[in-house]
Amino acid sequence: MKRTLALLAAAAAWTSGCSTTQSEANAKAIAKASHCNPCQMPCTLGCLPVEAVAAPAPKPTPPPPPPAPAEPAAAATFDPPPGSYPAAQTVTIASSTPGAVIHYTTDGSTPTADSPVYTGPITVDRTTTLKAIAVAPGAPSSAAAGGDYTIAPPPPPPPARVEVTKERLQLTEKVLFDTGKATIDQRSYSLLDEVAAALKDHPEVKTVRVEGHTDNRGGAKANLKLSQARADAVRKYLVDKGVAADRLQAKGFGQTRPVADNNTAAGRDANRRVEFVIAQ
Repeated sequence: MKRTLALLAAAAAWTSGCSTTQSEANAKAIAKASHCNPCQMPCTLGCLPVEAVAAPAPKPTPPPPPPAPAEPAAAATFDPPPGSYPAAQTVTIASSTPGAVIHYTTDGSTPTADSPVYTGPITVDRTTTLKAIAVAPGAPSSAAAGGDYTIAPPPPPPPARVEVTKERLQLTEKVLFDTGKATIDQRSYSLLDEVAAALKDHPEVKTVRVEGHTDNRGGAKANLKLSQARADAVRKYLVDKGVAADRLQAKGFGQTRPVADNNTAAGRDANRRVEFVIAQ
């Protein structure tokens, strides 16, 4: 009996020791597998050495882009602009770029930073080519701008066709009428406008007598009537143009006061006329 109990105790001790040893072995195997095989699956090839994996090198940082080039200064502007003018002009040059300095030339050459600096309006009294550039700090110069200023006075007015003398208003042209009528030809309107202007410019001339004359063709009575009608028509035209009616008289003389020979066409043409005689 004692022997049987001793055998049972020895068997239990052996079983307990074997289980402990096997458990430790299993734990070591799992730990080893975990070290070489991260997936923790059983490794059938045994434990192989694992090489260290270097971390990837950081990507180089690209350099910043270069700054954008500065905008050039705004082009110079001219007031008045280049063109043709009848008289001298005072030209102002400007640029919308703050702080810009304007350099200009007057001979048509392209201005540079060494050209004269604009400081105030430029008087252009003869045909001139103005050009200018604007220069601003830290910015390229503007493109050259400008152009030709042509100073071309208008042609002189034609000589006056009406001259006020001591005795009369002397006309360089004739007052024309429709043939045989007292209707003023439209071609004479501008001439009579000058007569009206002359009378307004000479208020010292108090009274002017408008005299009508004819050639000797037709009857004397008819010519007298026609000459009076023509004188009346001229007087009315001048009054309508603003000449005071009390400064104007009208008198027809018919064919009684010829200034040329009625036997020629040129003479008869000279005798058909209107005169402006200063009565006072």
